[in-house]
Amino acid sequence: MESQGMSSLDSYIGRRIRQSRWVRGITQAELARRLSVDADQIVAYEKGTAHVPAARLFEISEALDVPIAKFFEGISVTPESGQTGSRDDLSAREAQILSDFKRMSDRQQDAILSMAQTFARRMPEGVKVVPVKARGNLN
Repeated sequence: MESQGMSSLDSYIGRRIRQSRWVRGITQAELARRLSVDADQIVAYEKGTAHVPAARLFEISEALDVPIAKFFEGISVTPESGQTGSRDDLSAREAQILSDFKRMSDRQQDAILSMAQTFARRMPEGVKVVPVKARGNLN
């Protein structure tokens, strides 16, 4: 029988596969085609309901053009329990933002980063944020 730690690891790796696929704009069907498997198999990997064999994980890393270590980034293991956890798990919305952000020019990214930092700051009541006029086209 599969241990809870293994199940957690399969779920984590599945989420990392999904995030890597989303960031690259690749559908489950396209990834399945690249791997010569059924799309349902990709769904099972991403949901963590199917174990991803090491050889298949290597094929996925090649198909998505990411280092295989990417699927393990952020994993922490609690020695007492053997359970795994994530420090940097992204939601679907966060993955979409990252995907869009990566397609922008450096100048566009700087503008978005500045705006996000402004929104993230806690502004005192009554303080109005006045946008800075961009110089020229941000493309």
